Formats: sequence, structure tokens, C-alpha cells
Amino acid sequence: MNWNDSKQIDELTGYLALMAVSGVGPVALAKLTKAFGSADSACGQSLSAYIEVAGISRSVASTIVAQLDVDRARAEVEKIQKFNWGVMLDTSVDYPGSLLEIRARPPILFYLGSYTEADITAIAIVGSRLASEAGRGLAHKIASDLGRDGITVVSGLAHGIDRAAHRGALSGKGRTIAVLGSGLDYKFSPSDRKQVEAIADSGAVFSEFTLGTPTLPENFPRRNRIISGLSQGVVVVEAAKKSGALLTARNALDQNRELFAVPGFPGSRQSQGTNGLIKQGATLFTEVEDIYQQLPRLRRGVSARQVRSFENLTPVEEKIVEKVTAGPQQIDSLSVELGLSVSETLPTLLALELRGVVREISGKRFSLCE
Repeated sequence: MNWNDSKQIDELTGYLALMAVSGVGPVALAKLTKAFGSADSACGQSLSAYIEVAGISRSVASTIVAQLDVDRARAEVEKIQKFNWGVMLDTSVDYPGSLLEIRARPPILFYLGSYTEADITAIAIVGSRLASEAGRGLAHKIASDLGRDGITVVSGLAHGIDRAAHRGALSGKGRTIAVLGSGLDYKFSPSDRKQVEAIADSGAVFSEFTLGTPTLPENFPRRNRIISGLSQGVVVVEAAKKSGALLTARNALDQNRELFAVPGFPGSRQSQGTNGLIKQGATLFTEVEDIYQQLPRLRRGVSARQVRSFENLTPVEEKIVEKVTAGPQQIDSLSVELGLSVSETLPTLLALELRGVVREISGKRFSLCE
């Protein structure tokens, strides 16, 4: 978010005003912004105009007219600016490309720290809050190994497996991303606040929840879809039969992410969930190599060898290949990084696709052919 750009500020204000209306979730918001061209333009429309939007019921349209409060949203934006939060809208070029393809993607992401190109190659590690010492130790080791390999570790900052994963990534001098089920201004304990600051210094802390949002049970399913959405694979270390980590696992499958589960002793309560996932087809996880077997593009050094194997590339083609070896790239953001228009970038991508170097996937994104 460029706080010097009045149009971006107006758009953020529109997003917040609409999202504060009962019945306007991510899907309805996307329909409104598409119908009127922007969230800012979608504010202050007539009842009849809202009713004409496909997928917006008369009831929701009436609620928008009754509840929309742009002034309150504008005051909220001012507070967010004072807190110095980072803000990404789902229309921003810096918005994570991996989230663009998921169902009901978060329209806004607030964050502390930074989201970089390195975070495209990310693995989520999740599990029980009531984890065993062995489970916490394993989560720490997996994350530490991934961190040393340059893989970003994503988790939910909860006690147990999540915290162990974040700490492991930091100990491996790697990047880590925490996704919260509350607003970024949640009143953490001093020790928890220290953890948040450490993660922000070596990665990012994300939330789709605005100012003053407490940690509530209904927030965690929404948080979990972001955890898996940011990642190329999810490792479940320990999980009881009804663990919240299983929600993240289901999201991973729905989002076409690789799912890994650590096996456990059959009589252990904390192994019921992970053993069940393996029975249902999740990849059995015993070591980090299992991740690289299923996701070879993540293996350190593979990208460099692949780039050198392509012959007779133009300078622009070389730049594109270097970008997509780090992970899928959306054509809009790729064009910005190359300093080209989309119309100039697209023919080069198509030429590379015909040569079997890249392939187009969902969300107008391109990835390296394996």
C-alpha cells in the first residue's frame, strides 16, 4: 500500500466499508467490485443498482444501503496508517499469487514485516496445540532444515506445533510467515509479542482481520485457508481426530496443494488425525526429502541447473525463466518486474510454453515445466 497514493487509500476505504456490512464476505465483495469497477465506486450506490449485481440478493443490497459507513472506514484507515501496518489488496501487484487461485481469497491482507519473492517457495507446518515433546521437536527440526534450504515456513502461531515450526525456521536462519486468527493489534502477552516481532523481522505476520478483532473460534477456519493457500505443501505433524490442523489439511486438498502427514503410534490420541490422513492418501512424511520427492522444484539448486539446460534464450526469456523457477508467477506482476507491458510479455511466455519451458496454470500464472 502506497500511503501517498490517494486512489489506493480510497480503495482500501471502500474495501473496509463494504466488508463491515453484514452479509458481505469475500465472494460478495468480489462481485461488487467487479460490477462497479472498484470497491470505492461500489460504495454509495442505489438500492436498485446493488440489486442488479449478479449474486447480490435484495436482502444483502438493502443491508448495504442501511449499514454502509464510509466515514467510519476512513477513520479506520487512518488508524491502520498510524500503526504502520502493511496492506495488500487482492488487486495489488504485490498480493501473493498463490492466494489468487483459492476460493474466497482474502480481499485484504494486513501484515507486519515483509513478503518477498523468496516466500513463493513455502511449506506450511501445522499440528496440535497440545503437542508432545517429540512432536514439537520434529516440527522444529523440519522447519530448521527447510529454513536452511531457503524454504519459507508458514504456520499459525498457535502453541504447540505451530510455535515450534516458527522457532525452527528462525533457528535455521530461514524466513517464516505467521497467519493470525485475530487483528494484528491483538493484545499478546510480552513473550508472545516478542515472538511476533522476531517473526516480522525474519518474514511476515499476516491477518485478514481488521483493527480490534479478537481471537475467536470462527476465525480459525478462515486463517487456515490462508496458511495452506500461501504454501505449496502442508505437513501435519500431530493432530487429534478433531484437530483444527485437519481443517488446514482439507484446505490443502481443496487448493490442490501437496499434503504430508507424520505417522504416529496407533494408540496415541495425537496420531489419530495424521494416521487418518495417511489412510486417505496423504504422503507419509518421515524426513524433509519426502517433500522434495513430491515437489522437486523446491529442491535447492534444481532451478539453477534447469536454467542452464535451456539453450538459446533471449535476455528477456532468461529473466522470465529465472523468475518462474522460484515459483509460479502471475503475468501482471511478472510484466511489472520486467518493465514491460502485458502485451509485450505474453508473446514471450507463449513462445516459452511452445518450447516446453513454462506452462500456464490457474489465475493467469506461469510456472516452470518439470
